[in-house]
Amino acid sequence: MNLSTSNPIEEKVHLKLIEDLLLIFILISCSTFMNNWWHIKFILITTLLLANFTTGRTKYPKIFWSITLVLTSLELIPHYFLAANHNFVLFYITLTIWISHFYPLERIKIIKLNSFFLLVMILLFGALQKLLSPDFMSGDFLSYLTLKGDLFKPLQIAKVLPDVFSENLAQITENKNSIPDANKVIQLAAPFGGFETFIYYFSVAVMIIEFLILPTFLLKNQNIKNTILLLFLIGLIFTRFETGFVALLTILIIGQLSILVKIFKFLFVGLFTVCLALILVRLGLL
Repeated sequence: MNLSTSNPIEEKVHLKLIEDLLLIFILISCSTFMNNWWHIKFILITTLLLANFTTGRTKYPKIFWSITLVLTSLELIPHYFLAANHNFVLFYITLTIWISHFYPLERIKIIKLNSFFLLVMILLFGALQKLLSPDFMSGDFLSYLTLKGDLFKPLQIAKVLPDVFSENLAQITENKNSIPDANKVIQLAAPFGGFETFIYYFSVAVMIIEFLILPTFLLKNQNIKNTILLLFLIGLIFTRFETGFVALLTILIIGQLSILVKIFKFLFVGLFTVCLALILVRLGLL
């Protein structure tokens, strides 16, 4: 059965959901955009808001998404080697939506195919980067993030872990602001005994899990596939508040869903909403 023509109403609702989630994310992420070309960004954002709340978006979708694509590209062009990874993912998702509007009868197919390849590439290269990084595989990278309080935030908020992170962060900040001294050693406090062993095996486990998630996209059983992906994203949130990155992955996964899937669509939209809420209260990272 051809999903692109089998149910036009459901298809339209599904496509609009993906577009709306992306536009909401872009609007929120604009607050963190660098101020280069701020006047151009101001004009583009104003135009998009006006078009969205009138008939401009529906009457001229190609123009609307062309403007959106230009807006997302302005964060990459002057900062190509400094821009965060999620800025590239945001641009590619926007590019996919833009291209799909040139093929109205194949929009679902285009978004589903490109979402699949984006998800595979993100997870594959993310896992490879970790595997090839000595600092990550030794546990040093995640150890540093943990000791300064960037990992396991929910456990810190719930006070499950002893609060050694404030003092550690204060030492790191003081050292950065002082005159460099090669002989100076900073002793950061570990939150529990056996921390070094734990963080080493945890680093290895993170790399292995990212590789193991890849075959999930080939599963025919949609319930098992989407459950694993949902648990994976929730695990990311509990490990680190990478809420901006998780929100974009959520949009890509929704792009993979069948039009008629209701429960998982609701769950993934709920996770997307949680990510935005964490960003807005300044607990999540964008």
